[in-house]
Amino acid sequence: MEALKHAAYVASPGLGARADFTLATNTFWARSFESREPSNTVYLVGGVTCTDQTMDCKESGGVRAFRFEGQGRLVDVSGEVLPAAPTLSEEEVRRYQAYAEPVPILDVSRLWQVPVLRWVIESDPDAPLSDDPRYYNDWAYLHFGFLVWTGQRFELKDKVDRSRWPCRPVAEGKPACSDALDSRGDRFVTP
Repeated sequence: MEALKHAAYVASPGLGARADFTLATNTFWARSFESREPSNTVYLVGGVTCTDQTMDCKESGGVRAFRFEGQGRLVDVSGEVLPAAPTLSEEEVRRYQAYAEPVPILDVSRLWQVPVLRWVIESDPDAPLSDDPRYYNDWAYLHFGFLVWTGQRFELKDKVDRSRWPCRPVAEGKPACSDALDSRGDRFVTP
């Protein structure tokens, strides 16, 4: 595949005996999530096209989960290991659509470091909804929960500690979490 010629590969600590791996290309990404039992390893793939007739991904945020089962056959286990994407009430759709497309998407920006993703809606940075209970000080995002890998499946959590959602890397010699966005805090990430 042409996309793999310029791919980035990263090893990250996981929950299993071996490292988890992330592969990122311009068109898709994949990350392994090992558990204490290697046969339960899940491979999450992002960049899935919902128009592809072989996959029903309309409710997945473009992400699917796979596992190798009997005779090395790759099986889609998304329904078993991924909770449903957040849905907005009619009131929330009305409130947010003036400022953003009211559809939660997955923030995978920390996936190369930790086995956690985050459901967000990006609102207009020129009109942030700072009085909204879902707003947090990271550009202009609204928070809809974290997907945390447990070794068996992903669980939806409202809050996580800093080890599960680390700050962005900073230049050598700068204090941790001193990035302009991270230094303002995140009410959904505890110390």
